[in-house]
Amino acid sequence: MHHSMNEHATRVLVAEDSDDTRAVVAAILRDDGFDVVEARSGTELLCRLGVGDAPPEEPIGLVISDVRMPKLDGIEALARARQAAVSTPFILMSAYGGRGAQQRARDLRAVMFLRKPFSLFELRDAVRAILDPEWW
Repeated sequence: MHHSMNEHATRVLVAEDSDDTRAVVAAILRDDGFDVVEARSGTELLCRLGVGDAPPEEPIGLVISDVRMPKLDGIEALARARQAAVSTPFILMSAYGGRGAQQRARDLRAVMFLRKPFSLFELRDAVRAILDPEWW
C-alpha cells in the first residue's frame, strides 16, 4: 500500500445481493489493502453513502455495485446518489449488460461497466487505477 493514498480514498463499498459474489470481491480488495464496506441492496448502498436521512457512516472512495438487486437496482441507486450530488466513482457489474443499461450508466458517470463473469484481476486493476493512480 502506498502512503500517498488518504484514508478516505481507500474505502470501497461493495453492493451485491449474492453473498458469494460479494464475499469474493470483498476478499480480493481486502487482500489488496483496501478497507471494504459491504451492502446487500441498493437501499443499503445509499444509506452507507449518506443519501437520504442517514448521515454517511464513513467516507467512501469507490462503489462497486451489481446492477440487478431486489427493490432498488444498482443503476437506480447510482441515479439517486448523483441526484444527491454524490460524485463518488461507481463501477457497475452485470451479467445482463444491455446497451440501454450501459448507456444510462455512462450518462450517470459510472467509471466502468463490468460484464459478468469478469476476471478478478480485471476488477482489481480497475480499482487500483481509480483509487491509486500512482500505483501504475
